[in-house]
Amino acid sequence: MLALEKTLLDTAEKLELIDFTQRKQLERIRDDRHLCAHPSIRPLGELYEPTMEYARAS
Repeated sequence: MLALEKTLLDTAEKLELIDFTQRKQLERIRDDRHLCAHPSIRPLGELYEPTMEYARAS
């Protein structure tokens, strides 16, 4: 599943299912998900908590 996820956006863009802007938006959502799902990325195991403004802007 991880291998599929890594190539999914590339494939969708090549097949013109999404454009460059949509791809960047989906990458941002994926990166946010990784930050929330993997607290070990943050120093000292702090949980990632986006600000209300950041969450609304998504």
